[in-house]
Amino acid sequence: MDYFDKIRSKAVNVTRQGNIDVITVSDGKEIPYCHIVALSPLTTKKSEEENNFRSSNSVSLQSHAALRLAIQHLNTGDGTVIKEIDGLNKTCPIRFTMEVIDTERSETIAVSELFKVLSRKTSTLATPLPCAFMGAEISAVSIPTSILTGILGYPQISAQSTSPNLNDKEQHKLFGRTIPSDDGTAVPVVEYFSKINIKHLGILFWNDAY
Repeated sequence: MDYFDKIRSKAVNVTRQGNIDVITVSDGKEIPYCHIVALSPLTTKKSEEENNFRSSNSVSLQSHAALRLAIQHLNTGDGTVIKEIDGLNKTCPIRFTMEVIDTERSETIAVSELFKVLSRKTSTLATPLPCAFMGAEISAVSIPTSILTGILGYPQISAQSTSPNLNDKEQHKLFGRTIPSDDGTAVPVVEYFSKINIKHLGILFWNDAY
């Protein structure tokens, strides 16, 4: 992926077509770029008393690594994991780059950092204009951020946010996910418990959007 960042750094001209940056390099060749911004809690605040102490989130770090690998495979047409993208680099001219917003599992921090990205006026190597957004991990963060990204015409896709509230296309116009909402999983779970003859359940309730 660094290879395509280096090409971007040598651009002699950048034009915007929809959500895509078209980079013109010195030989006149044009390369379309899609810059993906991931919303991920790479760190979390340890406690209110330890406001400046941050601990790493191992699951999110793994997700970050997986996204980097996915982008590398898209750019090189590597079908090792997903056979359908084998040779994609020869049929699709778009190249992908990425950056990460550390949401710290906080709606306030996520929206604040998202505003900074959405407020960019021109595309530079350090601060490219976004093409699409990945995330967030928790529904409480995906709900406010997907309203903003949808209003400004950017798709946002989450692999982990399952709140039924995100089904509202009037509010979350361009939000999508690769996991069913809780509306789609609650009934099958109860049916499964019934099938294995479980009669009593304990429920742990967390008062957030999830």
